[in-house]
Amino acid sequence: MTASPAASPAASPAASQAPRLAVESVDVILGHGWRATKILSGVDLTVWPGQIVGLVGETGSGKTTLARAIVGLVDPARGRIEIDGRTVSTLRRGARRAERRRGTVQLIFQDPLRSLDPDLTVADIVAEGLRIRGGIDRDTIGELVLGALANVGLDASALKRTPGQISGGQRQRVAIARALATQPRLLICDEPVSALDASTRNYVLRLLDDLRGSLGLSIVVISHDLSSLAGIADRIAVLYRGRIVEDGPASQVFTAPRHPYTALLMACAPSVRHDRPFAPYQLRRSGADVVAPVAGEVPAAGGACVFAPRCPFAAAACAAQPALETAGRWWSVACHRHQEWPALARERERACPSPAWPAASAGEPARRR
Repeated sequence: MTASPAASPAASPAASQAPRLAVESVDVILGHGWRATKILSGVDLTVWPGQIVGLVGETGSGKTTLARAIVGLVDPARGRIEIDGRTVSTLRRGARRAERRRGTVQLIFQDPLRSLDPDLTVADIVAEGLRIRGGIDRDTIGELVLGALANVGLDASALKRTPGQISGGQRQRVAIARALATQPRLLICDEPVSALDASTRNYVLRLLDDLRGSLGLSIVVISHDLSSLAGIADRIAVLYRGRIVEDGPASQVFTAPRHPYTALLMACAPSVRHDRPFAPYQLRRSGADVVAPVAGEVPAAGGACVFAPRCPFAAAACAAQPALETAGRWWSVACHRHQEWPALARERERACPSPAWPAASAGEPARRR
């Protein structure tokens, strides 16, 4: 397994700790024969107890497929997945069913309205996993259900309601409560706040941050919203076309990314310009001031590196796919030129500066030329 960062400095594991989740060199192929498509290729990911890891990447990069592989809904074609030191990727049939019933790993789906049975009450939805596990009496199930709802800020008044009778934010909290009822060790959240309004989104994110401390959970959050992860994630892992291209401390990945694709994601993340109150959202630049490639610019030296066709810094070395290698403490990157491209990006910026913002006229927001 290629070296990858164990944890961020803010959540460094003790020497005696074992990782909560270890994904080693995992390939996932969907389909058969001529329809087979390789979705994940050589993915490595480590999550330690009490840690929140953000998994980011554009649509189709393999984020949800990785989540499904971790919970056992997809079989890896190669590699190994371990939970608390136990290999779970090779389990089949009865052994896999028994592992799922333990509830050690829980997946929170992206759309709570579709993932919750519309005909069941909140009480039945949250208790479902406990009943499937078996060996728990009715009174104990009731106590665990109430405890799970209390953990997400809901009380007994919600027990008899159906998903259609509660708000979107409450449905998301019910989905989280259902996952918490089995007392998991690892929580996989697939776009948990994408369908929520701003205030509810912040509440759910703070809730996840509180739960990892109070319950000792390890959490993987899949998200397109980079600003959501900035406040809660210890580490950020970046997927591009089925490969991890960067994995490092969140605060540093957001401000000074080591991979050009990560820098492009950061540059495309909207932020509010506080010094220009009338300005619309602006594309936020990374610490390296990287500029996006010009449309149609495909480096002639592009090759096996999956990002080379879009990378303005590709060179002859990029004809070989780079492996994840250490780029700093707790930090790994898969880029042959991770030490060179930031300086090249600054040169590009000096040679072709971005257009200036026009002054806002009275009563009218500024528009970018």
